[in-house]
Amino acid sequence: MPSERPQSRTLGRVYSLYAAGLAAIFLVFALLERIGLPPQIITYGFTVTTITAYVLFGWASRTMRVSGFFTAGRRVAAAWNGLALAVSILPVAVLTGLPGSVFFGGVGALLAVLGMTGGLVLMLALVAGPLNASGAVTVPDALALRCGGTLPRLLAVVVVLASGAAALAAQLWALGELLAWGFGLTRETALVTASLLVIACTVFGGLRALTWTQVAQAFVVAAAATLPLLMLWLRARMLRAGAGMGEPLVPALTSGVPPDSAGLVMQMAADPLNAAALVVAIAAGTASLPHLLHRPIAASSAREARRAVAWAVVLGAAFALAGVAYALILSHDVAATLVGRPVARLPDWIFTEGRQGLVKICGMAAVDAVSVAAACSGAVGDAGFLRPENVALAPSVLLLAGPRAAGLPIVVATLGFTGLLAAALAASGGLAFALAAVLAHDLHHRTIDRQAPSARRLIVARLALVAVAGAAALLALRWREDAIALAPAAFALAASGLFPALVLGFWWRRTTAAGVVAGMVAGSGLCLYYVLATRFAAPAFYETWSMLSNASPAAAARYAALKVEWLAATGEAARAAARAVLEGHARGIANWFGLMPFGIALVSLPLGALVMIGVSLADRALRPAAAEVEAPRPGEPGARPFADRAA
Repeated sequence: MPSERPQSRTLGRVYSLYAAGLAAIFLVFALLERIGLPPQIITYGFTVTTITAYVLFGWASRTMRVSGFFTAGRRVAAAWNGLALAVSILPVAVLTGLPGSVFFGGVGALLAVLGMTGGLVLMLALVAGPLNASGAVTVPDALALRCGGTLPRLLAVVVVLASGAAALAAQLWALGELLAWGFGLTRETALVTASLLVIACTVFGGLRALTWTQVAQAFVVAAAATLPLLMLWLRARMLRAGAGMGEPLVPALTSGVPPDSAGLVMQMAADPLNAAALVVAIAAGTASLPHLLHRPIAASSAREARRAVAWAVVLGAAFALAGVAYALILSHDVAATLVGRPVARLPDWIFTEGRQGLVKICGMAAVDAVSVAAACSGAVGDAGFLRPENVALAPSVLLLAGPRAAGLPIVVATLGFTGLLAAALAASGGLAFALAAVLAHDLHHRTIDRQAPSARRLIVARLALVAVAGAAALLALRWREDAIALAPAAFALAASGLFPALVLGFWWRRTTAAGVVAGMVAGSGLCLYYVLATRFAAPAFYETWSMLSNASPAAAARYAALKVEWLAATGEAARAAARAVLEGHARGIANWFGLMPFGIALVSLPLGALVMIGVSLADRALRPAAAEVEAPRPGEPGARPFADRAA
């Protein structure tokens, strides 16, 4: 294996120049802001510059080697690999509403950080080293190497595709929403642009291009997490020093129900059972999500793979805790612009976000001053000042509009926006590559066309990447609400179907192919059933399992009444409306002991592990000859080297 030191020194110089260039461009735009450049030009100019840099990194990393495309040549140094992994995992916290949960409560944010950090520790201790030493190209490839046969590979492919499809659609939608918010695009145009950006940053070099674009994005995320936070902290210190007190100047806005996209973390953290399920799902899911496990695969050795994950533990936790601190400091500035303020003197950003459906005042979307005044005419009292219960904010408002509400310079607010864009693009690219890799390597090369030459494999891989990004964009466009609702279940599904198979396959020599297949079917099957049935067949699920539901007598009676209304409704429109109301109510009570869909991993993960152990033991007892043929452990003599796998 060639030495990594010359490559690391070269990359160090490249990224030093890149960082210096970003700093110079930032200072230029800061100077232009001081002399009166319109804010819109600043936002467009700085954001387009960073996006162009990502595309150029992707183009410069192009490769015509199969090993370079699928595994980045297995030469990525630990520090760079850890930085790419940290920025890939950051949207885990964003997806679960980390800053918003701090703003509206705080406990859920700590649980999300705990689960994310715990998942990286599990990856470090149990998965990263053996996965790299196995010489596998993908996660299904690793299970097929360990167990032998085609069935474990195909089942793992199904789990990867099922867990990644909704997650990629939701990430593309989030990326599109950011583009629409920053550039004023329609949602459809923004979504198409988002998928094209993902393709442009990845298609030329596969994992190689993805790695170096993610490192470039990590630099932007680090700057976006540091500079606005530092400025807010200094500003808060000066304000508190001037007030002569150490307490918040205004109460945090914790009352009022956020709009429809309220963070899942806030809901789950309120209940001890769901809080435990949240930590388990995020931790085990993080340790087994395929787009994150491509980082250990890209390392040069098992030791370097563990070092990369160790770097990611530190950097990922730092990014996440920076988000928590950012939300804690900024909450007082946002609350100060709303609580106790006259209805007639609300800032302009309230109406900008209200037109996006992210801010409600007195129960109505804050579209303009006239509509807010009409909605609040009888709700705020004679004084005309807003109270906390009059205001409802979506958690994403804190990320998008918070810097402007705090009065930070436009260029600093733009830096925060580009950091969000970089994090969303890094996660979207990783998910798209992971799905394309299993289609091209596991389905095409290892199942359909085992003798395919390198050129054909690269063509298939690039076409798969384009197809995956396009299909995810279509899914997000046509079934947005379902994709966003199901996206967090990616962690539960990976935890249920992949985590036990990887851990037992790598660390328990008595694991058999039959045990892996049975365990994956049991764990992922239960997870899929619970997630899909409570979403798409909630009335049937509730009626089947009503004895296990946590529905109160009043909720059960309400369901019975709604069902009678639906059955009695006449006319297609009336029946459809009654059915929609029935299904909406049923989704709130269709559960087992109050477990939310995301939390089923608390049951399905141990079920999958127990079935895997039991069937493996039974398989060896029924076939004694199989006990004499142990599959080689990763890294041991007899394990297939990487050159035989991807060259």
